[in-house]
Amino acid sequence: MNKNKLKLKWELPTKGEDFMPNLTRFRHFLDDRGFRSSTIDGYVGYVKRFLEYAKMGHPSLDIAKSYREQLMQRHLSRSTLNNCGIAIKSYYKMFGEEFDFPFQPLN
Repeated sequence: MNKNKLKLKWELPTKGEDFMPNLTRFRHFLDDRGFRSSTIDGYVGYVKRFLEYAKMGHPSLDIAKSYREQLMQRHLSRSTLNNCGIAIKSYYKMFGEEFDFPFQPLN
């Protein structure tokens, strides 16, 4: 009887910074302020895409401004830009920082 041992790798592959702790904290931050679960899911999704763009868990305000410009160049709807802006503003507010993401007037 051949007793070959199975070799296992227990390390998790990493592709950069892990954003999950910040996203979990953000989810709790929004929940504590009474946001609806569907709104929380949307805002967390917007912030997750922002963090993936920035490749860090706490991007500088300059990176947030460049992300906003990139979103505007994609000609997204005003409501999408506004929702994304509110999500990112709330994310920075969680850290005690202010970020001006101008509101786009709706048609």
